[in-house]
Amino acid sequence: MLIKGFKYIQHKLKQRPWGCECQFTFVSETDGRTFNEVIAIPSLKIEEKELTIYVEERLKLVSAPRPVEPVPEKIYTQSEIDAALKEKKYFSNGQHYPDDLATKTIGVK
Repeated sequence: MLIKGFKYIQHKLKQRPWGCECQFTFVSETDGRTFNEVIAIPSLKIEEKELTIYVEERLKLVSAPRPVEPVPEKIYTQSEIDAALKEKKYFSNGQHYPDDLATKTIGVK
């Protein structure tokens, strides 16, 4: 089975109580990731050309590029917190977000 960008390892067709399936293994030629997947197929007498289409579609889904770097969480300053709370009318001028609010809320001493 030839699929551009992947090296074929193996595939096996199986009849299950819920229908036919194909278990296959391919290795990406670009980054070396191994893909062991199972897909539903219409019949065990499927032609290799049609099976290749099913497998190729599944490989497109599972081999999509991974996100490079997660976006770091923003750390807010005390003045930014106060401004946001005042804007939402939780606090009025001169009031501040108490440092011990979590302790007071859950009752930890």
